[in-house]
Parts: sequence; C-alpha cells; structure tokens
Amino acid sequence: MANAEKWASRLAVPTYALDDTTAVQVTSEAVQVVSEGQWRLFNGL
Repeated sequence: MANAEKWASRLAVPTYALDDTTAVQVTSEAVQVVSEGQWRLFNGL
C-alpha cells in the first residue's frame, strides 16, 4: 500500500488501490467497491 500511496500522490484524479480479492462495480448511477480484501481510495492532488 505504501507504493500505491506514492504513485497516487502524483495523480490529479481520485484513484483506487485494490488487492486481488477486490472488485469495482460501475453502473450508470454509482461506483461501488465490492471487497473481501483491502482497498483504499486516494483523492488525488
């Protein structure tokens, strides 16, 4: 997660870091994280 935090700190857009047991569900109305593992949202610059 520390490497993901360094990477995301250079981005100007919100970014998710996901492990292998996490998925993102995107519909026309929302984005939802579906997880049994670990994930984190980085809000950008």
